Amino acid sequence: MIIVFIFIILIYSHKLDIIILGREKSLSLGVDEQKVKNIILFISVIISALCVSLVGVISFVGVIIPNFVKMFIKLNHKSWVLYSAIIGGIFVSFCDTLAKNLFSPIEFPISVFTGLVGSVFFVFYLFKNKEVLWKF
Repeated sequence: MIIVFIFIILIYSHKLDIIILGREKSLSLGVDEQKVKNIILFISVIISALCVSLVGVISFVGVIIPNFVKMFIKLNHKSWVLYSAIIGGIFVSFCDTLAKNLFSPIEFPISVFTGLVGSVFFVFYLFKNKEVLWKF
């Protein structure tokens, strides 16, 4: 199911690229911005719920990695989703290796390391983008 929903998001990736151009441009190109946002939000929630039900809560990975990729790699949405998946897998593997080997023979939960890295990155991201995030 997760793979099916990821392919659906990849199908909508070109519409997300159009939405970035602005509301007027997207309407003139025939993209209903609100409809696409609702579909992407719904599918993202389903994917998140499926992932959590399968592997448990691994703190911040779904928030950190896409924003990290977005900060350093300026690409279209199709590439952004694929790079996020690849870098997310590498990040989780790295945190799992740390959790199992750093304090051997004691094995920490992987969420400890993802949470530590995630919280530091999240605070950094908030301070870096405070003028955009706190603008009302």
